[in-house]
Amino acid sequence: MNLTSDIMRDRKKIELFYFNLCIILYFGRTSIPFFKYPFLLLYGLLILYILSYYRNILVLTLKNIIRNYILIFILFIYIIISCIFSDKIHLAIIKDITNVCVLLSILFVLKVLVKTESEFRLFLDLFLKLSIFFALVISIHSINEFFYISSYANYSLNRDKPTVDYNFALLPVFFGIISILYFLARDLKKNQILIFNTLLLVFSFNVLLSGSKRGMLMFLIIFFLIFAIHLLGLFKYKTDNWIKQLGKHSILYFISFCGLMTLIIFITFNTSLYFKNNLLDRIRVKDKTFLKYQISHIVHRYASFFDKKADYERIHKNIWKSVFDPRNPESGWANGVYNIVSELSGENVEIVPEHTKGYMLDSTCIGASSGHHAYFFLPIKQYNAGLEDSIAASVYCFVSKNFDGNAALRAEGGIFDNHDVYYDLNDCGRWQKLDLSFRCSGGGVNIYLYINKGGVTDFSTLKGYAIFAYPESTLIPKMNLDSSKQTNFLKDVTIFDDVNSKWKKQVGRQIDSLSAFNSNHIASFLNFGEISILKILSTVPDEDPIRNWIANLVSEDTTYHGYSSKLDIGPVSGDFAADRILRWNFAWKIYTIEYSLTKKIFGGGFNFLNWYGFNFYNDKTRSDYPHNPFLAILLYSGLLGLSLYLVLIYRVLYYYIKYLKGNEILFIFFVITFFFSFFSSGNPFDPPLMGFFVILSFMIHDIYK
Repeated sequence: MNLTSDIMRDRKKIELFYFNLCIILYFGRTSIPFFKYPFLLLYGLLILYILSYYRNILVLTLKNIIRNYILIFILFIYIIISCIFSDKIHLAIIKDITNVCVLLSILFVLKVLVKTESEFRLFLDLFLKLSIFFALVISIHSINEFFYISSYANYSLNRDKPTVDYNFALLPVFFGIISILYFLARDLKKNQILIFNTLLLVFSFNVLLSGSKRGMLMFLIIFFLIFAIHLLGLFKYKTDNWIKQLGKHSILYFISFCGLMTLIIFITFNTSLYFKNNLLDRIRVKDKTFLKYQISHIVHRYASFFDKKADYERIHKNIWKSVFDPRNPESGWANGVYNIVSELSGENVEIVPEHTKGYMLDSTCIGASSGHHAYFFLPIKQYNAGLEDSIAASVYCFVSKNFDGNAALRAEGGIFDNHDVYYDLNDCGRWQKLDLSFRCSGGGVNIYLYINKGGVTDFSTLKGYAIFAYPESTLIPKMNLDSSKQTNFLKDVTIFDDVNSKWKKQVGRQIDSLSAFNSNHIASFLNFGEISILKILSTVPDEDPIRNWIANLVSEDTTYHGYSSKLDIGPVSGDFAADRILRWNFAWKIYTIEYSLTKKIFGGGFNFLNWYGFNFYNDKTRSDYPHNPFLAILLYSGLLGLSLYLVLIYRVLYYYIKYLKGNEILFIFFVITFFFSFFSSGNPFDPPLMGFFVILSFMIHDIYK
């Protein structure tokens, strides 16, 4: 009898471990899209196992679900009805419906496998442990992505592909943090305490690198709660044992994190550009230029959280303090994917000033394409020249003997004619000085280092390499043309700082549409800060054959059905919530002005998705939404649907609070998920993690009842 009981208990552990693995893979795909593939395989096998081994109770379980979860089914059916009665098909809604179907199947499997409170405790314990493990996997992946994979090359190749939401990608990491704190409140061995504290440090570092304001706010709340627990732990006889344990076991993390933050802040704001460049070299960063913009962007996002007037350009300039030094490319003028040559060599190298480092470009260089050739511009200086002013520029250049491209020094902008001087390819393998001088017609003038290769769209097939060294340029005002002493008006600021403002006017332009001879476009391409930062930071490209298959199966109607009223949303102050406030305001305008009484009660379907796309992206085929579950539900299902949703939220909160003892951590998971969803969700089950914890509260009630 005992042997049979042990076998059944071991079987149950294996079943629940396998089931938890499927669940976390499903939710983890928001952070690492690849997880969807093992999930589909493993979950498909689990469904077959359930249908085979538990076939005798399937019908009874299904009846129980329909009876006890009727409110969830009604809200789900309301989404389907709203989709059917909309003017057109939206693939985004088909995706949401598919996710809810998966969630309901997870509920079904959970009801089959978990029937008692002891089985639920086992399920919860395995869920927490796997959450920690996958939080570690996701954090390592994200940190590696940030430093070693994210680059302008990835953005250029994947800018049209779906990307991961960097806010929701943090949810599994927060679950890992809370799970560790849950275990730290217990009696643990020293090695367990050390491991948990180290993991907390890794998870916290990942949150900092995400750039998520929601994530940072949630992290600060958790961190200050830990600090408060440490204070409470000082009162030995006035606190619960778990508070003392948690305070004692997390002290190493608390001290380490404070030390790490102090070190990061010191390095970021109080070390030279040379030190930072050397540090990035030592940790073998692939694309330093791109990483610098990511770091500046993150600092700016967090600064704007506290100061809405925080200026990105000023922050970037303050972090990467550059003083133009022609001898060292990394004094600020180096850009893109490049290599530094510390010891120059080659025939005629003696013409290059001593102690000069070279800027080398080869097949790894990321350029643009005009259709008939690939090219790369490196901005060196930018001037605001007057009429008849003159500019003299020069650079030393070397190309390998097998180099099959072109290298040049170029000038464009406010000049009478485009000027350039090319490296003489008949004398490859030898250092040459490229000299350039010209008169200005007035306005902005840019000096570039330039390489290209004809007949290709990128540099992947480029042979050999080109090295530039010691670039110089001088502005000679017209009034001083006859003077022997020329006045140098150069500013010790790199082109990075000069053209950042241009990017704000360039957001949304496609890089392949750049003209080879349009200096503004070229400067935007080379700077690439705003587009890459605003659109794809902390994201992972997702080539999804499943989504593509559904798109081919269900063709989305691109016909635009407009609204009839004048919906003026008006200006909003530029604080960190401005984007969300605009969308919420637009939702309220739609509901109060555009909707008839019938639509206000029963909803207007999902026609508003394209209205949002047109209003906020000037694209009638694009879908967007209010980024708030209450407003989104109000629009597609009216007061009736919103009332049902409010009842649902009330029931969820009631069940979690009623059965709080022993389920505190699940309630915390729900609160965190709801906080993230409040600013982004589009229905009661969005994201699926939110739907899962909504359903789980009903499951807890079912078990205890």
